[in-house]
Amino acid sequence: MFYKIITHGTRQYKIEATLDDAALMNDEASIDIVASVRRKFDNRWGEWEDSNISLKVNPREQVVEIHHDGKLIGKISLNSKVPEAEDFEGNDLDIEAEDQALEEAFEYVALEEIIQALPVPDPILGCLIKGAVSTVVGQTIRCWRNAREYEENFAQLARNIGGCLREYGIRMAITFAYRAGKCAAML
Repeated sequence: MFYKIITHGTRQYKIEATLDDAALMNDEASIDIVASVRRKFDNRWGEWEDSNISLKVNPREQVVEIHHDGKLIGKISLNSKVPEAEDFEGNDLDIEAEDQALEEAFEYVALEEIIQALPVPDPILGCLIKGAVSTVVGQTIRCWRNAREYEENFAQLARNIGGCLREYGIRMAITFAYRAGKCAAML
């Protein structure tokens, strides 16, 4: 869906969001997000330090579950009210309104609290995670809403959501960059 490496001084940051194809084959929709940082010592890059997040669509409960290292850390309703974009590229999408809608929809704690609770070795990495999670969750809710109009079967819903997420990959990459950049600018 999207992948980016950013170099900042003696640190490199990597973010990757991928759709779990194996989960789709099992009639489930799951998105894996890996955010990583590594440092440069003596002109050599060290090992990547990873933070792994999984977003799992649970159609029976109609929620997106957010997992960190296999542990459930939050849920958000798939029926949350997030704004629609005017077109495929995301023109006229009000990202600030979407952020507010996502914050209000979390069942356990706010997205910011979930991100702060993660063992993240670097604040910029936290911004990358926050940007990726909120972007993918927002688009997943839109994909759910559109898929539900046409399909009740859980297996087909999962495949429709997967196809929709692939289709909107470019828009998600742009939205992610905005959100992560805004967060990093506030550090």
